[in-house]
Amino acid sequence: MKPKVLMITDVKFWLNAAGSFSRISTLVSYLSHQSYLTVVVLIKSEQEHTTVSLPNINVIFLLNANDHDKKSNLAAVHNLLSFDNYKYCIIEYINHAYFLSSIPDHVLTMLDVHDIISDRNATFKELGYSFNKDELVRTTEYKIYSYFDYVIFISKKDYDKSLALLPSEKAVLAPHPVSVVNNQFRERAKVVGFIASDYFPNVDSIVWFLENVWCDIQESSDLVLHIYGLVCRRIPQRFAELDNVLLKGFIPDCNKIYNDIDIIINPVRAGAGIKIKNIEALANGLPLITTAHGSSGLEGGMHDAFVVADNPRVFKDKLIEISRDNRLRKRLATNAKSFIKRNFSEEVCFSKITDILATDSINNEPKQPIT
Repeated sequence: MKPKVLMITDVKFWLNAAGSFSRISTLVSYLSHQSYLTVVVLIKSEQEHTTVSLPNINVIFLLNANDHDKKSNLAAVHNLLSFDNYKYCIIEYINHAYFLSSIPDHVLTMLDVHDIISDRNATFKELGYSFNKDELVRTTEYKIYSYFDYVIFISKKDYDKSLALLPSEKAVLAPHPVSVVNNQFRERAKVVGFIASDYFPNVDSIVWFLENVWCDIQESSDLVLHIYGLVCRRIPQRFAELDNVLLKGFIPDCNKIYNDIDIIINPVRAGAGIKIKNIEALANGLPLITTAHGSSGLEGGMHDAFVVADNPRVFKDKLIEISRDNRLRKRLATNAKSFIKRNFSEEVCFSKITDILATDSINNEPKQPIT
């Protein structure tokens, strides 16, 4: 018999507006086939409540605008888990770890961290940025991890790092699975694509590219740059007015985007975890140029399935080379899809979660409250 699973998140994952949305949507779809799944979605206002119809999934909206709501939600989750025979509770992101205090002792808990916050913030500081509201000391972060029965990491690099501080039976490596797509191959490469939300590292990366790479390329090639997603509203006006830069905005159908692009870039310089947009680009057989930072978690495909460039000159040279060499483009496309098939199928990525859901283990450890 399939187990009952409760997930808690504040991400409207069905909108597919960013990599995090895609990740949670994929996990939800998988869990809906492996379990009886209920998703609690935390919203900040009643206006955010919407009717969501998802196959095999029960969705509950809870208003989460203030401390009063927080207390009510803790009680609601406790009652739900106490009286409806749930076996697992998955909490999305460490900022919702406080829900642990509402989970009955018999329910096994999983924290889906996506990335290590202390590592992410360290990269921000290296670029001269600081976000105090998200400040989290490494020791505190791992202490919170230790309160959960399982901690899910999306990146092997993060998973390997966690093994120094967490028992191996707690750490779960579950990368982001994707399916390979066969898009058309155009003999003339013309469109360079960038897809992103308006999250700070994405804005930083495309502005860096426009200032340091594209300014030279536009004088020596007929390539055009198409920018997709909510990041468009954060592009400085001086770049938006360039003839060979088109701000396409948010397009829900990613398949159309990938089919319209010949080469994709992700010059990301900050953040943590694995870059889902890179995995999706490779699955679509697109030649990808990213940074060493962007290759984190994808190291097995470096220089074979995709190209790494960290300084402006190398980035420009690689982009021009790929655009003019069809044999190289085809080779990268073939290698990219092979890399994805080997490493990012659902069977590979979610095998550990499958094993956990299939066990009959019962948690007898009392939950420790997190404030």
